[in-house]
Amino acid sequence: MWRFPIFPSNFKHPHRVFCYDGLYGNKNNLKIANLMIILDQEVPLKENLLYAIDNHKFLWGLLIISAVFDYFTTYLFMTRGGVDLEANLIIRYLAHSMGIIVGVGLGKILQLGAAMAFCALNKEMSKGVLLIILALNCFAITVNTIY
Repeated sequence: MWRFPIFPSNFKHPHRVFCYDGLYGNKNNLKIANLMIILDQEVPLKENLLYAIDNHKFLWGLLIISAVFDYFTTYLFMTRGGVDLEANLIIRYLAHSMGIIVGVGLGKILQLGAAMAFCALNKEMSKGVLLIILALNCFAITVNTIY
């Protein structure tokens, strides 16, 4: 199905594109499409994210499990050695400002949100993105456990 974008002169929402369905040729049937345009390319964020979730369920599950283990090992690491030993600057800042439990938890939520955002940008790279973040979590679990 082809979609042709229409940009009216009084366009108030730059994140929305008005499209009509070219397959049926009905130009009067305007609808709002949730697309992002990057370098003149339409990026269907919702479709890319749903594709990544549907096709890589095992990796998403491993990512959530590794995030939970990383949360607990980081919590134990910080209670034993202190917040200043944390290598991740964002987690260190959040732990200083909000406390260890809330800061590390918020950091893990931000990590999952970043994984979702990168997977929504490009569905072909979603498996690689998930594998890289999973490898970083496993590395962090190992380092936290050894210390």
